[in-house]
Amino acid sequence: MTMLRHLVFMAFFVLACAVSSVPDKQMNDWLDAGGIPLAMAAQPMWFFGQSQNQPPCYPTRAIQRGKQAPGGALCAFPEVGGHCRTPGRKIANPGPDFPIYYTYNKCNNDEIRVAYNIFFDKDGTIVDGHR
Repeated sequence: MTMLRHLVFMAFFVLACAVSSVPDKQMNDWLDAGGIPLAMAAQPMWFFGQSQNQPPCYPTRAIQRGKQAPGGALCAFPEVGGHCRTPGRKIANPGPDFPIYYTYNKCNNDEIRVAYNIFFDKDGTIVDGHR
């Protein structure tokens, strides 16, 4: 029973830390600057998996030369990293930079939500993927 109480306490602690408050003046300054400082302060850390020693596809720009980026050709499993941008680095090393798109919405006086998006040329394999 003690272990269960400990786990419940830890869960509440993690959830409480996940929602942080920012002083009103600082938040207003961030929003007046177009939300970029807000997006940077709350930015996520991205982890991309690798299976069967096959490199994953990496995010790319959604717009290239003023037009929507074309989709990459789908591959057969397990070579899902073919015909797309790959990290080009060994496992356990930081990957290359990629664009992160964000939007924010001021829900009310006490809550602002930030959504982060990344774009992939393709996702999946010939059988179940999309471009």
